[in-house]
Amino acid sequence: AISQNSWSYLAPDFFPAYMADAIDYFIAYGGGGQLKGGLVIFAAGNYNSESKYFPAPYSRVIAVGATNHNDGRASYSSYGSWVDIMAPGGESAAPILSTLLGNTYGTLFGTSMSCPIVSGTAALIVSHLPGRLQADEVRSLLLYGKDDIYPLNAPSLQGKLGSGRLNAWKALLRADSI
Repeated sequence: AISQNSWSYLAPDFFPAYMADAIDYFIAYGGGGQLKGGLVIFAAGNYNSESKYFPAPYSRVIAVGATNHNDGRASYSSYGSWVDIMAPGGESAAPILSTLLGNTYGTLFGTSMSCPIVSGTAALIVSHLPGRLQADEVRSLLLYGKDDIYPLNAPSLQGKLGSGRLNAWKALLRADSI
């Protein structure tokens, strides 16, 4: 029911129609028994720019940018009016612990670390209210469950860091009111 993606096309503004069609199909039919429709989440990219490297900027997906340990935009994270939400992505001085190939653990940083945090929170919300939510409602809960990080960032980033930094607790509290 939740499609989590950490990839993009290598050229900005390139988005083939067949990919939009595939995403639209999953959104329409990918929810299975849990959601009425699928939820698609993409890492915004590590381009340190507002350039649109699709599919993350596609309006039907949730685009996730990265914050550092101080809730600032991580230096590498893509940003722009098309980003929906931010989540911790780490930086070289304070990376994220993750699983690696070969059944090991290691530290990494990037929007590919941020995206699973949002996807995992989406799964937590769905499991909290099994069979009671539609994909659109989960999306709204994720974007509602956030903390305002704009005061901690440069004024030039106003409106370019999505709704704020994900706060799973706020999202779950809001889910309880449904």
